[in-house]
Amino acid sequence: MHAVFMVYGIKHEVDRFLIDLQAHKFPLRMFREGKKDIEIQVQGRLCCAPFGIWEYCFPIESMDKVLRTLHFHSPEALKNRNKFGKLRLALLRLGLKLEKIPEFKTDKKFFWYRENITILPLGVRYDDELTEPAGPYKGWTHEGI
Repeated sequence: MHAVFMVYGIKHEVDRFLIDLQAHKFPLRMFREGKKDIEIQVQGRLCCAPFGIWEYCFPIESMDKVLRTLHFHSPEALKNRNKFGKLRLALLRLGLKLEKIPEFKTDKKFFWYRENITILPLGVRYDDELTEPAGPYKGWTHEGI
């Protein structure tokens, strides 16, 4: 899954926040017919797009906690999106091929550094499943992050 957002604030505070995102490890569920599911640890992947847009990739099983930690649900985020403009946001979402932010649980979160920054949530993107063609996990299927 991909969470797409813009972030602004004091540069060294933004950098510290982005480092926290990149350093986080997630369990990735892998399954294979006739075998017990396994989990491997994968690192969150942070991609930089033009115009200050960031895309954070992580397993869908962690969606609730990631979107909650990024404040995709907060009144502040809604206020910032409204300031940005509904038409601009819709065009940006269309151009980036994003989907609207889904409903998610807000009871748990990660402890990432979020001081003196503001996040403008743009949308999400889902991944297809991928079956490993070779290597130690040959034949195992997982989310193709």
